[in-house]
Amino acid sequence: YEFDLEDALNPESWRIVPGSLGMNDGTAAIRDGGCTADSWAVSAFGNDLWATSCEWSVSEQKNYLLAHRVPTDGVNLFKGGNTFRYSAVMVEKFCEVVPVIEYAVGKECAFEMTFTGAGKEAYGFLMLAPTNVPASKKSMCLEVSPAGSRLVAYKDDATPIPLTPYTPPVWESGKATKMKLVRRGEELTGYVNDIAVGPFAVTDPEMVTWLQEPLRFKLYGWQGGSYTISEAVLTDGHS
Repeated sequence: YEFDLEDALNPESWRIVPGSLGMNDGTAAIRDGGCTADSWAVSAFGNDLWATSCEWSVSEQKNYLLAHRVPTDGVNLFKGGNTFRYSAVMVEKFCEVVPVIEYAVGKECAFEMTFTGAGKEAYGFLMLAPTNVPASKKSMCLEVSPAGSRLVAYKDDATPIPLTPYTPPVWESGKATKMKLVRRGEELTGYVNDIAVGPFAVTDPEMVTWLQEPLRFKLYGWQGGSYTISEAVLTDGHS
């Protein structure tokens, strides 16, 4: 997407730019792979207009998710209400995109949202993980896939450690799903369309140490997917 910041609030002036968009101008040489048009999204959230993009770093072999904000001074651009969109794109090899909810949360916390993932494998992943680790490492996650809904953990790689068995509901491409992950001390509970997944009491000594670190909620995106979250609520404390 391309728009003039002087006329950013006029959707009719926006232009979709097809093909590859190289973004390396020398100021951020580490992001030396640029981004592609299908990794861009425009969102309206609160009184702000957001443009998000995914940039690939050849040097680091990983993606950066970038978000740019323009205040709208109270103008509601989209009738659909508050939404935030992001995308993941496959470059060179499998790589992941993990938007982070940048807010420190304590031992009593929750994050809920309405989630829509469009694409072949754009499943729902709502993670709780330490702040200082990348991607899905050291995370505990509410996962919604075609196999069903479950709580799962990831230690140091992409190998899932099931915490609960699969139960309905299941993920469907393009279908909105309500997801909520709740922490109560060392107990986790997920909710998918208001149906409980768990609870699960964390007893593994290694996982217990994760919960003692400063934590963030994270959203995981696979390559080729398009994601939308709306009606998101973060609770820091008991509710």
